[in-house]
Amino acid sequence: MADARQRLLSAAIEHLAASGISDLSLRQLAAALGTSHRMLIYHFGSKEGLLTEVVRAVEQGQRDAMAGAEPDFVRAWERFADPALWPHERLFFEIYGQALQGRPGTTGLLDGVVTSWLDQAEAQGFDRADARLAVAAMRGLLLDLLATGDRAGTDAAAARFGALAGLVTRTPAGGRAVCEASSMDDKQIFDQIRELVNAEHDLRAAEQSGTAVDPRRLRSLEETLDQCWDLLRKRRALRDSGLDPDDAEQAPIDEVEKYLQ
Repeated sequence: MADARQRLLSAAIEHLAASGISDLSLRQLAAALGTSHRMLIYHFGSKEGLLTEVVRAVEQGQRDAMAGAEPDFVRAWERFADPALWPHERLFFEIYGQALQGRPGTTGLLDGVVTSWLDQAEAQGFDRADARLAVAAMRGLLLDLLATGDRAGTDAAAARFGALAGLVTRTPAGGRAVCEASSMDDKQIFDQIRELVNAEHDLRAAEQSGTAVDPRRLRSLEETLDQCWDLLRKRRALRDSGLDPDDAEQAPIDEVEKYLQ
């Protein structure tokens, strides 16, 4: 029976992601899944129970994918902004919105919709307030992307937020670097540098206005900028020598700092 329940849940996730829930009745959903409404009631109790399980399963799958990952907001954004996930994310916001409106059959979905992410982040050693901010920023940017389709704009905003929050992996040893030698050309590196410079400017302006700024975030920005500029220097040297600039490798920050001294 457990296998039958899981098969129905998986089928419901895919169907609702493609079609939305709108005013779909339990009977209509059952027909679309090739079962009866009685079987759905048997396994899930009600339409509310089914929708609750759909959201929880999708959210749990996303949390599982992020478990143990480095605190790199840009890397996480690239995963969640994948168009292949958009149907499930539309489903999430549709059900979430109905729950916030108090629509009967959906309000139970609010239980744990934020705290489940915070609990996992805290268990992995992250600050709970930072995790809440990151969850809010990610969901806000996803809603922006789904509403506007502006991938370039939301990518830039994600990069800015990651830099401001200090949630960017700086070196290959710790995960994907902000300026990644294997996948970025000169223009992309320049664009990233511009975002980092803007983020640094915002942080310093906030600091001058009396806002408390974590010095580790400023240090992270400075180190990342040094690495990006160093990568550009290496690419130019290879190009000037008639070699492939894509062969340039990003150096760890300690090597970059030795070069700059």
